[in-house]
Amino acid sequence: MGTEVLSTGWNYNAAASDWPMLHRTPQQTAVLRRVSPTTITLSPSSNSSKGVSPATFTLAVALAPGGSGVPTGTVNLIDGDQNIGACVLSSGSCAITSALATGTHYLTAGYVGDLTFDVSRST
Repeated sequence: MGTEVLSTGWNYNAAASDWPMLHRTPQQTAVLRRVSPTTITLSPSSNSSKGVSPATFTLAVALAPGGSGVPTGTVNLIDGDQNIGACVLSSGSCAITSALATGTHYLTAGYVGDLTFDVSRST
């Protein structure tokens, strides 16, 4: 499990005796979150390998060993450098149906992550 800085801000401390000319000393603070690593699996339907269009792709996000909980949020399906669809996870998985042209496609899936679970990308 890693730790990630979500946002930073500044707190100013001033003594009451400094009023009305407050001398402020900045102290940086950070809001931290713990993130659980995830993996993502992209599985094409059986008709996608037969050149049938449209094809349905199941995307499943799982926790790395030792993690707990169920990932939520959005997964994107990418063909080369084009986002061809997005879906919202339900119980850790979702499906996207896309009409792909005949030919070779380089598909990857990208999990956006949420406050508890880290981003991941299929390979």
